Amino acid sequence: TTIRVFLFLIFIIKRDLKDTLHLEGDNLIFDDISSISKFFKPGEFGFCNEAPSASAPCCTFVKDSAAAQILLDLHVKLIKKGEEALSSHVGHFYSWITDMALLDLIYKYGKNYKMLPCVPSGPFSENFNEMQMLFDPNPYGMFLGGTNQNHPPGYVEYRHYVGKELIEKSISVEFDKKPYAIYKGKKIPIFNLHMHNKKCIEEFIKKSE
Repeated sequence: TTIRVFLFLIFIIKRDLKDTLHLEGDNLIFDDISSISKFFKPGEFGFCNEAPSASAPCCTFVKDSAAAQILLDLHVKLIKKGEEALSSHVGHFYSWITDMALLDLIYKYGKNYKMLPCVPSGPFSENFNEMQMLFDPNPYGMFLGGTNQNHPPGYVEYRHYVGKELIEKSISVEFDKKPYAIYKGKKIPIFNLHMHNKKCIEEFIKKSE
């Protein structure tokens, strides 16, 4: 899973691309990339945080080739530290070092990182006031569509930042042609849905028409 991040970044560098978005194949997007790019300066990149020690590469924005090189170099620097050294810093949900764990370390220590907010308030809402939209590292799609493990719609995990807010009812979610988070009576657009349940992707495409 980390190799695909490397390939994405190398592709940007080789082609000298600007305003590039990496999306996993089970993501649906409901807005234009221009709505993100204006918030990023040259050399900056951003992604979502899903849970403690887990940042999600499912929706990663890279402003330019300089940003891609910085992000690539940070990955290489971390990997060179070795699994034992990384494990001592990552209290991860999984028992191995994942692409999500590497990104989480980059989030904690990288100066060129700019959060794509997943919630409208609290520690992981940074940049929400400017962007006025949210991003789905996984939990919104789980809630609306269920999971591949046969969990029905409405499924949440408390360890997820979004899941915690849904359980505590500080936010709710609805789908009306596109996904929205409801916060203090206001409908906030969600840029993407990360559909854990692949079987419902076609259903949500039809709902958006």
